[in-house]
Amino acid sequence: MKKIYLLYILGAILSLTSCDSFLDTTPDNRAQLDSYEKIRSILVDAYPGRYGSVAMEWSSDNVYDNGPDYGSAFEDLAKAYNWQPMLTANRGDSPNDIWNGCYGGVASANQALQAIKNLGDGTEFNALRAEALICRAFGHFILSNTFCLEYNSETANKDMGIPYSLKPETQVSPKYERGTMAELYKNIDTDIEAALPYINDNVYTVPKYHFNKKAAYAFAARFNLYYGKYDKAIQYATVALGSDASLMVRDWAKWLTAPKTFSDMWNAYIDASLPTNFFITMPQQNLARIIRSADYARYGHSKGISQTETLRVDGLFWGSYRNLIKGIYGGSSNDQLLCFATIPEEFEYTNKTAGIGYVHTALMPFTGSKLVLERAEAYALKGDLDNAVKDINTWIYSATTNHTQVTKQQIVDLFNSIDYTKYPLTSFSDRTIKKMGHFIFLGI
Repeated sequence: MKKIYLLYILGAILSLTSCDSFLDTTPDNRAQLDSYEKIRSILVDAYPGRYGSVAMEWSSDNVYDNGPDYGSAFEDLAKAYNWQPMLTANRGDSPNDIWNGCYGGVASANQALQAIKNLGDGTEFNALRAEALICRAFGHFILSNTFCLEYNSETANKDMGIPYSLKPETQVSPKYERGTMAELYKNIDTDIEAALPYINDNVYTVPKYHFNKKAAYAFAARFNLYYGKYDKAIQYATVALGSDASLMVRDWAKWLTAPKTFSDMWNAYIDASLPTNFFITMPQQNLARIIRSADYARYGHSKGISQTETLRVDGLFWGSYRNLIKGIYGGSSNDQLLCFATIPEEFEYTNKTAGIGYVHTALMPFTGSKLVLERAEAYALKGDLDNAVKDINTWIYSATTNHTQVTKQQIVDLFNSIDYTKYPLTSFSDRTIKKMGHFIFLGI
């Protein structure tokens, strides 16, 4: 009896020892972030895995229902267009995908920051710390533009934000407070300001695939434009654009004449050596496929929208649309007039024999061409119309075949003569080139 009892005690002690040993073992094959190189590796995953291009574009008034005669193979386009939940989507394009993709990137950034802290927070980690901070800010910025109201300084203390994640999760299903837009933007601003002085292009093999200096300052400029801090937006945009912004905008004429096939055009558009391409990313997304295929043509950037709002508007800025280099391309029988030669697709095979895998769309969240227009907007909003016109003319010169230029008075007279787009939209006659809010330019 005593022997049996002693065996039980011995067995219990051994089981406790085994339990301690088990708990001291990493439960999976995750990397232990105990070196510079390992931290740098995890920062590859700190960039948002998803962007809101499809969900946001197809729920905007840039898209029109072309009618049942056109294909709609992707039912979530109809849901986005009609402002219905896209919860069943599994293509990387739903709000759920955007939420998980951005917070996944934030989680990796927080893991890197914690690892740097655990290793003593030395100055040798300055560039990695800066990359983690700017990625964390960017992920939350995308989420705020997807799930929150536009920042408004008069209501920001009441408008709901989204949770700002500042440290790695150590609990199952932790509770977060949404906070306000004021708190959210303050956190984004804090991370950006802490990161900017330490962004270092020299730590990257291909800087254009990371938050290099120009991309980081372009992000800081856009954020401050949305934040209503126009002087800072102009200051940061100027750091990225340099003393001659014309060197940072796309040479559309060269792009138009050199490539021969759409594949060539894609490669020429996303060429990392081009000065205008600040930051190139390849998220899992169907945007390129949706735009170029007739199977998805029911909901799209139709001829009516293009003629009243965008590429094919005849008027001051480029005269006839035939002078606008982008306006020449993208037309087809279904009137999908977005220029899909500037939205490349790459396919990631998971099984090449079976021909299956994931669609990726090459996106450039920050380019010199976008930034010069954002700086023009900041100048205009602070009342400096002369400098705003200079930046507008820089963009127009590169984007038109006849190198159109405009004057301040011409722009003022034009917009004073046009009514704002009327909401809710009932017909194309309600649409004009004059809208409230910020513009996101696809493919410039």
